[in-house]
Amino acid sequence: MGPYREHYKPGRWYALAGEAGLLMCSFPRADWDYEQAKGKGPEWAAGYFNECMNGFEYQVAGHMIWENMVQEGLAITRAVHDRYHASKRIVERGECGDHYARSMASYGVFLAACGFEYHGPHGHIGFAPRLTRKFQSGRLPPPKGGDL
Repeated sequence: MGPYREHYKPGRWYALAGEAGLLMCSFPRADWDYEQAKGKGPEWAAGYFNECMNGFEYQVAGHMIWENMVQEGLAITRAVHDRYHASKRIVERGECGDHYARSMASYGVFLAACGFEYHGPHGHIGFAPRLTRKFQSGRLPPPKGGDL
């Protein structure tokens, strides 16, 4: 994120120089600048588009895993984990506290990695793990009154 931030300074910096992060969007065209942003002005565009947010990163990571881009999805997940490691930050990965919904998107990565599928009307529950056995360590809790 360091070289990008040297060039594009506006916005909220949830990732610092030397840390990996997935930007919500970028502006690769040379003829575009923040002054052209519509809505609430250039700072609004920079504040919401020019940043990393763990919820969006987790959503992309989970989607990548569902699309069999497992290594790429896990790389994004690891980047978020490393960025919010307790040795670096005094706050958890919840941008507004530990009850912030974006952080809960990490559960979607877990479901994708497990290949979890559920269809209530058809009474179907299934798993098609995306990871090899050596990488699996998580378990879903059994449903009330039964085993998986």
